[in-house]
Amino acid sequence: MACLQMALDHRDGHAPPLQELLHGCRAYGGYVEHDDGRIKGLYYAPFADYVRAAHRRRAGRR
Repeated sequence: MACLQMALDHRDGHAPPLQELLHGCRAYGGYVEHDDGRIKGLYYAPFADYVRAAHRRRAGRR
């Protein structure tokens, strides 16, 4: 998330706070919260989907 934040700041001159990026990525499945509160991730494919959709950045997956 910090790298994405820096890339957005470089491109746009500003970037969302890390918490906002985290919540956006979680909505796409890039992080998964388990019932016991553990968070798993970063899962690249959903993260790439989030980056493309929410921030209009190129992000690929193989």
